[in-house]
Amino acid sequence: MLFRLIFFFILIVLVVRLVMRLFSGAFKSFKGTLFPRPGSDPSSSNPVNVIDEMRPCATCGTYAPSRHAYQKNGLYFCNRECHEIYLTRQKA
Repeated sequence: MLFRLIFFFILIVLVVRLVMRLFSGAFKSFKGTLFPRPGSDPSSSNPVNVIDEMRPCATCGTYAPSRHAYQKNGLYFCNRECHEIYLTRQKA
């Protein structure tokens, strides 16, 4: 009798944990929609914490933050070497 009681208790615990694990993904997906964080507006088109825009280098295509990128004549370069390579290609 005691063995059956322990067996059913363990079985119930395992079933409850299985159900909780199955539905935990569903709860995580609704987490942001049911209780949104203050100050976050999902309908706004501007990202909340944008520090800087990433610009592609005109020579190699590497993305660099616009505040660190080397800008000449409206083009962005990841460094001065890429700018010099761009100028030599334009001359040829």
